[in-house]
Parts: sequence; C-alpha cells; structure tokens
Amino acid sequence: MSRVTVRSTDTTDPAAADAASDARLSALLTEVMQLGADLDVSHVLDRVTAAAARLTGAEYAALGVLAADGSLSRFHTHGMPQDDQQAIGDHPRGLGVLGVLVTDPRPLRLSNISDHARSIGFPAHHPAMTTFLGVPIQIGGQVYGNLYLTNKPEPFTDADERVVVSLAAAAGTAIDNARRYAESERRRAWVEASAEITAALLGRAQPTGALGLVVRKARELSDADAAALAVEDDDGRLIVRVCEGADIAGVAVGEALPDEALPGDVGLGVVADSPVLTVPFTAPAGAEGRFVLAWSDPQS
Repeated sequence: MSRVTVRSTDTTDPAAADAASDARLSALLTEVMQLGADLDVSHVLDRVTAAAARLTGAEYAALGVLAADGSLSRFHTHGMPQDDQQAIGDHPRGLGVLGVLVTDPRPLRLSNISDHARSIGFPAHHPAMTTFLGVPIQIGGQVYGNLYLTNKPEPFTDADERVVVSLAAAAGTAIDNARRYAESERRRAWVEASAEITAALLGRAQPTGALGLVVRKARELSDADAAALAVEDDDGRLIVRVCEGADIAGVAVGEALPDEALPGDVGLGVVADSPVLTVPFTAPAGAEGRFVLAWSDPQS
C-alpha cells in the first residue's frame, strides 16, 4: 500500500505548483488502482478512508455508510487509536455537522467545525477537531455514504476538495464492484450448497442428517452465529430439532423456543436481545415449524 502523503502547498512558483499537482495526481492514481484491485467491501472502505487522509494531510478521516433511515450504520475511521474510539463509545449516527451531508449531499468545507450552525459539540473523550472536509460517495446516483476529514494543519483547499471528490467517485465504483463480486460468490455458494443438500436428500442420509446439513449451510452462507429448525409440538411450543452454531437464545436441541418473541411470518424478531430472522415451514405430517437464523451482533 502506498505510504505517500500529499500536502497541498500554496506557492507562486509555477514550476513548484506543477510539480505538487503532478505528485498529487500520481498519488491519487495509485490509490485508485489499489481500490480497483480489492474485492472485499470492508477492505475497500478502510482503504478509501486511509487514502483520503493521505491525499489531503488530514489527521483524522472517517467513512460513514448510510442506513435506509439516513443514519450512519457503519463507521470506518483512520488516525484515531482503538483505545480512544473505545473511550468515546458508540460511533456517530449522523447528527450535527455530519448530518449536513446526509440532507444535502454536496462537498462541505469548514475552517472550524465548531463554528457551523449545525455543530453540536463532541462527546466526552473525543479529540478536538477544527478544519473539516466532507464529501459524499454515490453509487448509481444514490448516496452510499460520506467521507469526513478533519484536522488538517491549515484549511482544506479547492485542490483538496477536487482530489477527494475524485477519490469518492472511484470509491463508488470500487464498492459497487466489490458488492457485485460478493453477491456472485454468495450465489455460487448457494448453488453448491443446494447441490450438496439435494444429493443428501436423494441419497441414503437419515432425515435428521439431511436437515442438519440444510441448517449448517444456511448458517455458513448467511454468516449467522446460529441456525435452527424448530417444530411445534402438541402444545403448540416450538421445539428445537436441529441446531448449528451457538444455541439460539440459550435454547438447546429438544427445548422450546420463546415463540412469543418470533414473528409469525417471514421477518425479523428479537430473542434474548439477539436479532433473528425466521421463516415458517410445514414439517412432515403437517406440523408447523420455524427456520431460525440468529446473530449476536446487530451489525452483522
């Protein structure tokens, strides 16, 4: 990974200005090429965040990914030690100045972030921040997230804004490519899993063994912490018949799930503070059941 840090330099010497511009363009092209070679979305987000800091000389950089409601669902940072992040607590949700780009997705430059009318200050243990540059990242005409840069020793310049806007455009393409690749890999994995499950069902595998394979593959392909099949007994309780990974809500095979916490149709619910996805199905002999996936981390 490139370690070149480009700092804008105001100069009246045309030769020096041209050299600085060429160096910045070369560094930008290097960063863009590295982005295009990465097919992991999380890695791309980290690369973009670090690259933005290097290209502008910002002390801190962050990339916030927007959720459907406009809040920041993920937050990738550069320049802030992990201990400091833990001391601050939860990542920002897109309020204050960060929220300006959510409602008005255009580049925003500030000499002092605290002077902006939308500024709401910083939480406890948060380092002081002054200069600010924010730029949206778009994919297919839709805002995917925002790049936030702070604490450049001098105010961000027009050149800083142009290079970060260019980086954001390249980032949108790289993120989209990585997502498409991940989706193609998921489809390939599902096809392979379907073939394996079909072979098991048509072979001599015991029904319980085939169901265990179904549950295991579903957990692996969805990155869930646990997956289970539960079937209603004569009293209407959902009894776990097969479970892979961690026990669902601490319920082991042969025990009943707290079905009052599970949605009746396909949908999301919460069991023991863990998000779960359930799909109803009809088991052999007409018994009703639930297929359940659970995650310990809500951001999974």
